[in-house]
Amino acid sequence: MLLQRALIHHIQQLDQCFLEAWRVLKPGGRLIVQDRTPEDCALTGSVTHPRGYLFDRG
Repeated sequence: MLLQRALIHHIQQLDQCFLEAWRVLKPGGRLIVQDRTPEDCALTGSVTHPRGYLFDRG
Protein backbone atom coordinates (compact mmCIF):
# COMPACT_ATOMS: atom_id res chain seq x y z
CA MET A 1 0.00 0.00 0.00
CA LEU A 2 1.18 3.50 -0.81
CA LEU A 3 -0.35 6.51 0.94
CA GLN A 4 -0.10 10.00 -0.50
CA ARG A 5 -1.35 12.31 2.21
CA ALA A 6 -1.76 16.08 1.91
CA LEU A 7 0.45 16.00 -1.16
CA ILE A 8 -1.59 15.98 -4.33
CA HIS A 9 -2.45 19.69 -4.29
CA HIS A 10 1.30 20.53 -4.37
CA ILE A 11 2.09 18.49 -7.46
CA GLN A 12 2.09 20.13 -10.87
CA GLN A 13 2.78 17.01 -12.94
CA LEU A 14 0.20 14.52 -11.74
CA ASP A 15 1.03 12.03 -14.47
CA GLN A 16 4.60 11.71 -13.15
CA CYS A 17 3.33 11.33 -9.60
CA PHE A 18 1.04 8.46 -10.53
CA LEU A 19 3.64 6.82 -12.76
CA GLU A 20 6.06 6.75 -9.83
CA ALA A 21 3.38 5.33 -7.54
CA TRP A 22 2.66 2.61 -10.11
CA ARG A 23 6.40 1.85 -10.34
CA VAL A 24 6.89 1.26 -6.61
CA LEU A 25 3.66 -0.64 -5.92
CA LYS A 26 3.76 -4.41 -5.83
CA PRO A 27 1.31 -6.24 -8.12
CA GLY A 28 -2.13 -5.91 -6.55
CA GLY A 29 -0.93 -3.04 -4.35
CA ARG A 30 -3.15 -0.09 -3.53
CA LEU A 31 -2.61 3.63 -3.82
CA ILE A 32 -4.52 5.80 -1.37
CA VAL A 33 -4.64 9.53 -2.07
CA GLN A 34 -5.91 11.61 0.83
CA ASP A 35 -5.85 15.35 0.78
CA ARG A 36 -7.18 17.99 3.12
CA THR A 37 -10.09 20.35 2.66
CA PRO A 38 -11.03 23.22 4.99
CA GLU A 39 -13.93 21.10 6.25
CA ASP A 40 -11.65 18.11 6.81
CA CYS A 41 -9.22 20.17 8.90
CA ALA A 42 -12.01 21.01 11.34
CA LEU A 43 -12.97 17.36 11.99
CA THR A 44 -11.86 15.64 15.16
CA GLY A 45 -9.70 12.58 14.61
CA SER A 46 -11.42 9.21 15.07
CA VAL A 47 -11.30 5.65 13.76
CA THR A 48 -13.63 6.70 10.92
CA HIS A 49 -11.51 9.70 9.91
CA PRO A 50 -8.12 8.93 8.25
CA ARG A 51 -6.31 11.64 10.19
CA GLY A 52 -7.58 10.20 13.43
CA TYR A 53 -6.99 6.59 12.52
CA LEU A 54 -3.55 6.90 10.97
CA PHE A 55 -1.99 10.01 12.48
CA ASP A 56 -3.53 10.81 15.87
CA ARG A 57 -2.69 7.42 17.43
CA GLY A 58 -0.48 7.85 20.44
